[in-house]
Amino acid sequence: IGTDAVVSLGERLGLDWDPRQEEEVAVPSLTLGTIGVHFLDLVGAYGGIANGGQFHPPYLIERIEDSRGNVIYDHANDAEEPEQVLSAASAHLVTDILADNTDPETNPLWGPRFQLQTDAGRRPATLKTGTTNDFKDLQAVGYLAPDPDPAVSDGAIVTGVWVGNSDFSAIEDVFAADGPTFIWHDYMAEVAALNELPVRDFERPEGVVEVTVDTISGMLKGEFGTPLTELFRADRQPTSQDTVHRELRIEVETGKIWQEGCGDFATIAPAGSPDPSAEPPPREAEERVYIDLSGWEEDRPTWEEANLAWIAEWTGREAELSTSVRSPYPGPLDAPLAPTEECTPGEIPTSSPTPSPTPTPSPTPTPSPTPTPSPTPIPTVAPTPTPILPTPTATPTPTPDPAQAP
Repeated sequence: IGTDAVVSLGERLGLDWDPRQEEEVAVPSLTLGTIGVHFLDLVGAYGGIANGGQFHPPYLIERIEDSRGNVIYDHANDAEEPEQVLSAASAHLVTDILADNTDPETNPLWGPRFQLQTDAGRRPATLKTGTTNDFKDLQAVGYLAPDPDPAVSDGAIVTGVWVGNSDFSAIEDVFAADGPTFIWHDYMAEVAALNELPVRDFERPEGVVEVTVDTISGMLKGEFGTPLTELFRADRQPTSQDTVHRELRIEVETGKIWQEGCGDFATIAPAGSPDPSAEPPPREAEERVYIDLSGWEEDRPTWEEANLAWIAEWTGREAELSTSVRSPYPGPLDAPLAPTEECTPGEIPTSSPTPSPTPTPSPTPTPSPTPTPSPTPIPTVAPTPTPILPTPTATPTPTPDPAQAP
């Protein structure tokens, strides 16, 4: 972006830089407040973001009337036309980021402390703090969503709270999150209640889209990594898939990224307790997903040097990041940090694997003898039945006539 662009946009949003520092050269730390501005101007700049990128110059006096009701001064007659300093889409993205600070679901540190709770639910609001290095200035600035109907809306309600000593002495070890934020919270809650403001969210303008990205790289979700849905300007949404999460082999001897020709690479035991009776038994994995940040910003040598130092400090201690304030939301690192160097082929010899014993061949089974076939039985001829003839009846001998007897 460049410091010149930041300075120019700040001036268009009403920032008037401290003339005592006019010889200072703007550097990236300008965004942290290295050059002073009036607090009223700073709150006015937040108002420009709150009103969709339209900047209305802040003023103190609305109207003056005399004892008879005659209007002596009316700001409406002198008000400047608002200027569209940045697009409504860009302004909404800033609003969406700052609104997380009062939402317990997205900011578990600040959200529970600074949410504006009502009978109708949580009231969306933005909040940003600032603490100078010497603890002389503690600030909190935030705003509520404006009414989307321009006919009835006077714009967003923006409130800035400054806490400090009148003699400009330091406050002992107190940060903005511990002081002005609570004043801001109670004041905004009372203003909303007295004006009976409905609970409403910040309306998403045209030109803002939702995209699922990788939580670590911010690129489009790839094969690995953890997805997160984020808002982007439609003309600035990511187009490339995540390249930070990679499947790698690690050389055992050096702990460097393995490549062809290097020594033995490490294997990873399968997760859980494998079933000893499993067939086949679970194999050890040769590759594992890592977060590879080396070369991520190699076009900026100073940044790349800092990245490599951070990787060296936290490699092997990734679990500690889950409980550290350095943990990126929405959670800790989802994979271990990859080594920053590749192994040199041929530097470490590959161990010769012990040959597997040749299994003893099983003896060829003796074939069973082929059984002798049983002779085919000769069928028995059924006897021809002998016909049974009737026995002839004997001819009876005639009985002699008694008259013929001698």
